[in-house]
Amino acid sequence: VTNKATATGGGVTSNEASATVTAVQNKSLSLVKTADPVSYSVLGEDISYSYTVKNTGNVTITGTFSVSDNKTTVTCTQPADEALSPNEEMTCSALYDITQADLDAGSVTNKATATGGGVTSNEASVKVNSIAGKIIIEKQTLPDGSTQSFEFNPDWSVNNFNLTDGNQNDSGWLVPGTYNVSEIIPTGWDLTDITCVGGTGDTAPDLQTDSVEIHLLANETITCTFTNTRMPVKIVATKIVCDYEYDLPNWGYGAPIDITETTASDWL
Repeated sequence: VTNKATATGGGVTSNEASATVTAVQNKSLSLVKTADPVSYSVLGEDISYSYTVKNTGNVTITGTFSVSDNKTTVTCTQPADEALSPNEEMTCSALYDITQADLDAGSVTNKATATGGGVTSNEASVKVNSIAGKIIIEKQTLPDGSTQSFEFNPDWSVNNFNLTDGNQNDSGWLVPGTYNVSEIIPTGWDLTDITCVGGTGDTAPDLQTDSVEIHLLANETITCTFTNTRMPVKIVATKIVCDYEYDLPNWGYGAPIDITETTASDWL
């Protein structure tokens, strides 16, 4: 800014004096970013990001303003006069869909900067954490090494799964909550134990219903082992005494024959 002045007195006017003061211009933009919700647990879940662009300098910035984000495309509402005055703000928004990689990583961090009128803002970032958990079902048989297949009915899936001794099933990522899984016991076997480890929530094994209720908390991985024991085989031999040979039963092996103590078990 330049000021000019003259002095007068006694009918005399001085020369014109001028002075110029140079302004220190500061063009500056700031960017603040927020996320809603601040956690996730499901594949494809939407995270909504909000961006606030503010003129933190001391001069008006004119131009088209935009926000660049490393994870998603951002939409901005431009100022009506295509300019941001000092301390004036504008807003932008974006949506981001959670991927399998985000669930596996346990968090996702977005980074963004704003530009306009030849000015670039600070880099703003926000971290959103996964709260998903997992349930792992393991199979153990007594004796070890059985090839018997055991079927399970989990309420976190529409499909049952089968396990043999030493194998396991991973539920995949689940929303924290209460889940139930039951075993369909095959003939000749008994469910003798259900043991769950890895969680801080309550688990309620129930051998009467061949199931377990699992309270899965955020970021937990709970492993439940179902142990089945082969039931002993019982062979009962019955000796039949008849007065006549034709009174003997016929089990489809031809004519009736004598049944002795040494051959009775062959008919079971």
